[in-house]
Amino acid sequence: MDKKIIELEEKLAHFGYTIEALNNMVFRQTQKIDELEAMLKHLSMQIRLSNDTII
Repeated sequence: MDKKIIELEEKLAHFGYTIEALNNMVFRQTQKIDELEAMLKHLSMQIRLSNDTII
């Protein structure tokens, strides 16, 4: 019985680590998406402005 409890505790600790690692990855990806969206918005504005000056 004690061995099974220890195994479950070890699995739970591993799951906790995995969840934390995945959470950090999602956080970094969200930051990168935000950065890329800002860059896209900026580039779109530059294209619109350059098109306006050409016409």
